[in-house]
Amino acid sequence: MELAIQAYNAGLMLLKALRLRYRKIAAQYGVAPATLARLVNSGTSLSVFNATKRALSPEEETMLLNYSHSPTDRAGIDVKWVDRYIERNRDQLQPHWSKPLDTACARALNPTIIDHWFNVIVQLEYVDMNIRPEDTYGMDESGFPPESARTQRVIV
Repeated sequence: MELAIQAYNAGLMLLKALRLRYRKIAAQYGVAPATLARLVNSGTSLSVFNATKRALSPEEETMLLNYSHSPTDRAGIDVKWVDRYIERNRDQLQPHWSKPLDTACARALNPTIIDHWFNVIVQLEYVDMNIRPEDTYGMDESGFPPESARTQRVIV
């Protein structure tokens, strides 16, 4: 992309009749003409813009990545590591037992909710948008996640 921008800027120095246009330069360098035009006119690249939205800086990401690989470089993590970690940080982390989703959903069911689900949500999602039921993944035939019969330990 930088080479395309430099080529366009160099073309500005030529006589007006000989200038290369965005489309021609973009085609030579395999970039989109609109992107080249935006960047030439002091725009920001998508990668630079997306970097401003990150939760971590690239340096912090590298540090986290290196740290996450460091236990594997040592002897490894044993079975009780998570329990000891939670115990060391018990003021900030607390284990809880989750309820199966079907129990929580069953308590929230009433005729109004059921009517809304089938007449509004299913109508909009499946019928109006031509989504076939067999194209819905990770859900049962009603559009809900499959039941998890047992509780699970979660850390909050």
